[in-house]
Amino acid sequence: RVLFRSKRLAEEAGIAPRGGRRKLAIGVCVPDLTGVNYAEWANMIIHYAERHGYAVVVQATYDSEPEEERAANTFKKLNVEGVILTSSRLSPSFMAIMNSEGVPVVSLRTRLDGPLSADDKVTPDNPQIDLDHFSGAHEAASYLVNECGHELVACIRGPATSVSAQAKFEGFRTALGDRLNPRYVISAQTYDYQAGYDRMAELWGWPAKP
Repeated sequence: RVLFRSKRLAEEAGIAPRGGRRKLAIGVCVPDLTGVNYAEWANMIIHYAERHGYAVVVQATYDSEPEEERAANTFKKLNVEGVILTSSRLSPSFMAIMNSEGVPVVSLRTRLDGPLSADDKVTPDNPQIDLDHFSGAHEAASYLVNECGHELVACIRGPATSVSAQAKFEGFRTALGDRLNPRYVISAQTYDYQAGYDRMAELWGWPAKP
């Protein structure tokens, strides 16, 4: 869906290959390459792009605007034809560089608090595919409490520096309200399967299992 939208944007904008020949490359920005989700997204994008004759240039930006600006300049030098940006926000400097080069950008974004705000309005010049972590976690916790009747529900949080982990916890906390037991909220230091397994093993060893 993301690559299809990128291709359509380039066609609609009538962007001609720069430098006299077609540069079959797409840029991808991810916050980091150690997170399971980002690595899987990048892997799927690379496989899909290769089937359509595109190479993929992946840049890790660590949710940092200076790093995003550096990535934008890298994409500019490499003459990419489109960019997929995964972030909780759109960096003004990143977008300014891409817009000046006529490079279409599709944003795969994390919504932090449910519905889009007026400032996040999707337009033809700012296409977005939004990940609503808040509502997803809220629905999951509500189902466990309201539909299944569970009283002790635990939460294994992602890293404190992760905006998606923050959004998920806020959805979980809001759904549980007064039923939230802080003792049953534990954090994983990294976003990987082993960290989740270790924290689950810790919970399972407690006398009152969630």
